Amino acid sequence: MDEMIDLLDYDDLDMASPMIAGLTIRSAMPEASSLPRSQRVQLVKSVRKSTQMLGKSQGKQAIKAMPKIVKMAQNKTRRTGQSLPKNILRTTVKAVKKPSATRRIAKSVSTVAKQHKRNRLTDAGWLHSPTCCCAQCTYSRLA
Repeated sequence: MDEMIDLLDYDDLDMASPMIAGLTIRSAMPEASSLPRSQRVQLVKSVRKSTQMLGKSQGKQAIKAMPKIVKMAQNKTRRTGQSLPKNILRTTVKAVKKPSATRRIAKSVSTVAKQHKRNRLTDAGWLHSPTCCCAQCTYSRLA
């Protein structure tokens, strides 16, 4: 996702936002595929709108924070019981108001993604290298 965002122009944001929304939902919420179709459509619409809002106000690099924003909204939804699409939009509005926090979130997400990419399968027989610390890695020995 990082490479795709780096290739975007400002004008391409409207066309690419549905694809970015899908990638964001898939990476931040793997369980979203089991939701009913109507809820998935609402989810994609809210993430697409949030992506456009964040990209237009703070630039394309801020879009890298979208998976973290979706996870934050998901945690708030679990606590409050409100609807997830509305919480995603509310969390994005808060992120738009605080550009420094958005930059910090985007930088941390980008750093973990680069580290995960650097530590892919190795010839030594490890699924991921011992130095990889991202949440996606399972660090286990192949048989």
